Amino acid sequence: MRRFLCCCIAAFGLSPNCWADKVLTQLEHQKTVVLKPKESLTVKLPTNPSTGYLWFLESSDTQADTLQLTQDWKFIPRDKNQRQPIGDTTWRFTAKQAGEVTLRFIYRKPWQGPEIEPLDIREYRLVVSEQG
Repeated sequence: MRRFLCCCIAAFGLSPNCWADKVLTQLEHQKTVVLKPKESLTVKLPTNPSTGYLWFLESSDTQADTLQLTQDWKFIPRDKNQRQPIGDTTWRFTAKQAGEVTLRFIYRKPWQGPEIEPLDIREYRLVVSEQG
């Protein structure tokens, strides 16, 4: 069993510390998530960069006191042997102190201006509370 667990950890590139993370996917869009200070959060959104579309985090200075971005976007392919780079884009955050933040992610082509509607938008409302 221990060998199986180690293989799973290696296969998914996970460290034991990431098990404690809350993970938000596209399914939790528009839901409210409660975090405790110092708790980690990972946002994971499906991506196919071969289409030209990428996810972007729209951030604001108001979230700096409540939430800290600890790992900017990282693309993780689902199958490295696949011709098209289909996978997930992830961001990692750490809750700092009590407050509320809305994270907004937009799926657009990097060269498109703000006058063009993004292909997709995902929003997550986060509440950091001592009570958790």
